[in-house]
Amino acid sequence: MPAVYIGNIQSLKNEELFHKAYDSVSEYRQQKVCKMKHQEDKRRSLGAGLLLQKALSDFGIDEKTTAFETNSNGKPYISCSDKEAVQFNLSHSGDYAMCIIGDSPVGCDVERVRKIDLKLAERFFAQSEKEMISNQPTEDDKINTFFRLWTLKESYVKAEGQGLSIGLNSFAVQPDFNKILRDNVEVVCSLCEFDIDKAYRFSACVLNSEKGSQIKCRVVYIEDFHYI
Repeated sequence: MPAVYIGNIQSLKNEELFHKAYDSVSEYRQQKVCKMKHQEDKRRSLGAGLLLQKALSDFGIDEKTTAFETNSNGKPYISCSDKEAVQFNLSHSGDYAMCIIGDSPVGCDVERVRKIDLKLAERFFAQSEKEMISNQPTEDDKINTFFRLWTLKESYVKAEGQGLSIGLNSFAVQPDFNKILRDNVEVVCSLCEFDIDKAYRFSACVLNSEKGSQIKCRVVYIEDFHYI
């Protein structure tokens, strides 16, 4: 069963905790953290890595000794000799990091809800999605709908693992927010949203999964991790 892990990463502002957490993750994750220029981005990358470490541990996999592989478009996964490849995806925004893991292609996205220029929808959304936004009664409702659509669309694209080859306006999330049409055909996938913090939108997608299939969600507390 696919599983989502969500965690607030603000505790990583504590330098001692940050360094302990950094030392606990794989060299693969450490390299990703070090590539970030700004400290807040380092915390987000490390926080996402900690969630992945926890998720893999729940799957019986040691993140520090795991060999990460990538598909032809650069999406990482974990090849296992004794079972199907483990698929995962990470996202982070503001105070939160997010991870999804499973044995089918998966994607996730978290975004902080904020004031934006809704003209972005003209560029990136399908016509039906633009209408979903414009039909909302208030500006706040329009912005919230925008981010619901955006995170669901990003989750789907990331699950497909084809990079930028899938245009965000080439498919449409439907008004019930639980299915996608692409070339007028319903995509076989499960979409889920998680209400963890009203200031954020959290969404996930599992391909080759029936609509409405359960995706387990776990909120984790990074400050409670045991760092060795």
